[in-house]
Amino acid sequence: MAIMVLLEGKAKAEKVDRLKARLAELFPVTRQYEGCRGITAYVGADDGRTVVFVEYWETKGHYERYLAWRTETGVIQNWLACWKGRPVSATSSRLMRNRNNAAQHADAPDCL
Repeated sequence: MAIMVLLEGKAKAEKVDRLKARLAELFPVTRQYEGCRGITAYVGADDGRTVVFVEYWETKGHYERYLAWRTETGVIQNWLACWKGRPVSATSSRLMRNRNNAAQHADAPDCL
């Protein structure tokens, strides 16, 4: 079952530029990783330091293998050094589609 991963954290003020540069390097590789359907990062409009990642994966297993690989290669440890505290994550699967798109999807549920 496909999943969405949300990750939110606050970058250290002195690490924001480094974080942005590193993400520009890492995202193309992540997007090519088996099972990745997409990844996007958003920065908070209020402080410019809160970052939210939205990731889509074919399965939870694909995401877990990706995360294990990034951990084994040291990327996660280096990445965590850019954050004030530890980012918070949540993994979810789709409950329903946006009703406005229902006509485009024959299998879309008619609820809410």
